[in-house]
Amino acid sequence: MTRDRAQPSHVLGTVPLADPGRVAPRLGTALAVVMLCVLAPSLAEARAASPPPAPEAPFPIVSIEGDVVVREGELRLQCGSFDLIEIEATCRVTARLRIEARGEASLVVEPHDARDELRIEGTRGVRRRLPAGRSAEVLLASTRTLSVGPDVEESPYVVSAAFARHPLAGEHQAMGTHEDRLTFAPLGVPLAGTLRIDVRGRGPVAVFADGRALEDVTIRGDGTMPSITLVLSRDRGHEGLLANGGPVVLAGSTLQLWNEREHVSIAIGYELSLAELLFVSVAVGTDLRSLSESLVLEIASPEPLYIVPSISAGVGVVAREATSAAESGRLDLAVRGRIGAQWPFVGLCLDLDYWPSFDGLTLTPSLRVSL
Repeated sequence: MTRDRAQPSHVLGTVPLADPGRVAPRLGTALAVVMLCVLAPSLAEARAASPPPAPEAPFPIVSIEGDVVVREGELRLQCGSFDLIEIEATCRVTARLRIEARGEASLVVEPHDARDELRIEGTRGVRRRLPAGRSAEVLLASTRTLSVGPDVEESPYVVSAAFARHPLAGEHQAMGTHEDRLTFAPLGVPLAGTLRIDVRGRGPVAVFADGRALEDVTIRGDGTMPSITLVLSRDRGHEGLLANGGPVVLAGSTLQLWNEREHVSIAIGYELSLAELLFVSVAVGTDLRSLSESLVLEIASPEPLYIVPSISAGVGVVAREATSAAESGRLDLAVRGRIGAQWPFVGLCLDLDYWPSFDGLTLTPSLRVSL
């Protein structure tokens, strides 16, 4: 198979079994399984494709010499996944194939990796000769991990403010579709019976048979064995000016500067980004004495090296409704000025609010957590 530089792949393919006692043309077909396992790159240079990944040790090989067909087969897939900034899926692929010799044939298994299992009729690491008309069950099983990190098509040393503020939930122009894939391709071996494919435990992994997406299916064969491909992908890119941001939680304290009284302050909100430079947030908060609603527009800088924070400044409005019996029904409005510093997930925020109704200022420092 050819490898797309932008889509690293693991391939299970075929090789012939050499017969040192003969120099005549090959007697039959060849079956082998080769696994290439790589980690998807987490960061890429600006607008440049990632270099091709280096393959790891081959999957253990099952070689077949002679004229054979697959009379019956079953392929099961079970995946467990973990999704944070990088999404990772660990998949166990098990294939049981009933191989029948139409003429005299030989099977050989040679395991190479502790994560892999190959057996002929329940026995590891053997050569098995099959007389014409006889069959044997071959078990191919492997555990491999597919992973996809953020495909940041800008400098790996400076990420956008949108990524700094919402690395998990946000959409980002610089984060396109990125894939990691594994292909099970027993090519050149006729399928003369049925192949059952069970993918109920695939999780976030998409499954394709000869390029067609499939769920649980039974393939009735009159040709060669199909190529089964597992694909783990993430697309958090977007087009256009407006993009999804994510949830925000602010926790701090509000200081009334005219009388130096201080109250706990908690707010929960949501944020959208404009051109990954401007951010619009709406939030609902409380100081345990009143409820408030805010609308804030901020401009933010990129984040260098994941260490230097993204710096932001903005303005907005706040509406406050008193909840105490003495002040029930009272509504106050304020103009808000905000400055902040943001690392991935965690930041600091300082709000200065001016309340014209009583010509007073409040100052609210907060810890900011965003997804």
